[in-house]
Parts: sequence; C-alpha cells; structure tokens
Amino acid sequence: MTLIPTYESLRIYDITPVEEYNGIIYKRDDKYLPFDDVPISGGKVRQAACLMLNNYDTIKNECNGLVATGTSVNSPQGIVVSRTAKEFGFDCLVVFGATKKETLMRNLMVRWVLDSGARLDYECGIGYDSALNARIKKISNTIKLFHVKFGINLESNPDAIINSIAYQVQNIPHDLDNLIIPTGSAITAGGILCGLKEYNINPKRVIIVQISGYDRQNMLHKIFNVLDLGYPHYEYVADTTYPYSKNLYIKLNNTEMLDPVYEAKAYEWMIKNIDYKNEKTLFWIIGNSYYVRTLTPQMLRE
Repeated sequence: MTLIPTYESLRIYDITPVEEYNGIIYKRDDKYLPFDDVPISGGKVRQAACLMLNNYDTIKNECNGLVATGTSVNSPQGIVVSRTAKEFGFDCLVVFGATKKETLMRNLMVRWVLDSGARLDYECGIGYDSALNARIKKISNTIKLFHVKFGINLESNPDAIINSIAYQVQNIPHDLDNLIIPTGSAITAGGILCGLKEYNINPKRVIIVQISGYDRQNMLHKIFNVLDLGYPHYEYVADTTYPYSKNLYIKLNNTEMLDPVYEAKAYEWMIKNIDYKNEKTLFWIIGNSYYVRTLTPQMLRE
C-alpha cells in the first residue's frame, strides 16, 4: 500500500538555514529539497506540496486524481507540479503554449517533466497565462481536474500559497539594514512580507527586485487584501536590465550557482545598488532551477 505524503514526510515545517558568505547573509530556502531524484528546490515546491496536501481528497475523489498546470518552457513550474503530483500518486497534465512537440522534446526541463510521468498538451497557440488558463478551462469541461496556478489558488488556499512561505521568515535576523527579495510573479515576495509582520521583524529596507522589468504590485496588493494585512512597507524595483528568458550565471560560493533566471539577476542588482559591505544585508534565495536547466534525468543518475 502506497503511503500518502504528510506534512512531516515532506518536511513542510523544516526551517531552512540562514548562511553567510563574503559579508552577505542568505536565507537558503533553496535548501528545501524534498525529492531525492529531482533537484528542484525552494518555496515553489513547498507551495505545491502544501496545495496538494490541503486538497488531497478533492483531487483524488472529485478531480479524477488529475492536476494540471500551464507554464512556459523556460519555467521550472512544470517540473515542480509534475514531480509533486507524482509523490501523491496523482496524474499530471502540463500545458504549454506557442510551441511544437519537436521543440518541447529538445528542452531539458521538459525532459524532467516527462520523467515525472506527466502528459504534455501543446494545443495552445499563445503562451500567455490567460491563454494557458483558457486552455485548461476548456480541458476541464470534458474531464475534471485540479488547476495548479498559484495566483489562482491564492484566495482559496492562502495557507498553502502564503503561510507556507511566511513561516520561513522566523529565523532571519531582526536587525537587518536590507532585505533583498528576487521576484517574478511576486507571490513569494508577498508571503515573505506577511512573515515579517507575523514575526515582528522590521528591516530598515525591504526591496523587492522584479527580474524582468514588470510591475507585479497588483499581486502584492491582492495578497495583502486576502489576508487583511493593510499595506506593509516595501520598495519595489522593476529591473529592466535583462529579459526573463536571459540566463545569467553567477556563483553563490565556491561550489554553488544561483538560479540563472531569478536570483542571479536580483543578486547583480544588489551588488550594484546596495552598500552590502557596510550594511547588514540578507538576500532571500527562493529556489534554484540551475540544475534542471543544465542536467537531464539520465545525467543526474549516471
């Protein structure tokens, strides 16, 4: 009999460490690695695990044991959702847009998705979120499924999407000058801000660095409204230095790389704009997709 995953077996409440390298402090949420066979890490994996834990009966009994997510070929979300679904014994459908089967099969991250047992759908001619969501809705008209889209799941499952991140704030220093938060959609950043309020930690500056020039403050405001938090203090930087699809390779230390799409870009912004040598600065590492972008499942297991 297959055991159903639990909060304990998935180590949801393990607090990831705070470490220091070369005078900069790091919240190492990328050290949340619940699966031995896939090197995906961090807050997004924890959010997906909490979402499926909290909705296990619904997914199993009302959604045919099927979860679906729409994503870009450049995003690790397909791996996060498909590998988490596998842990629960769920089927998974990953929907891509503006691509062809031949292109997908050449993508390293898609190989990880397939390795987790997911099925692919590439009928959507447009890659925007709205189009992917519409495609999943169309599929759901013929077969029931559970749609994993963190922005959509936010209102119905704030514990999984926000509180699972906020819980991780409790071990960061209370006397920070700067807290730097890389962001894409700003959902995790919103969770961190909620955690700061929950644990009464008040850095002098909280700086959210959006890594491809987009203003995601509407998402932050949505989170604050859902949780009735008012509007916490933060600074928002929409950094236009790099497009989302550009990979930037920066070492964290002698042996580890930063995520090339998110953390590396925000790190470079921090180095150029923050007096980290004289101010106590913490950089929040949300996760790391470097390894699934550079290795195949076969390479990892050889």
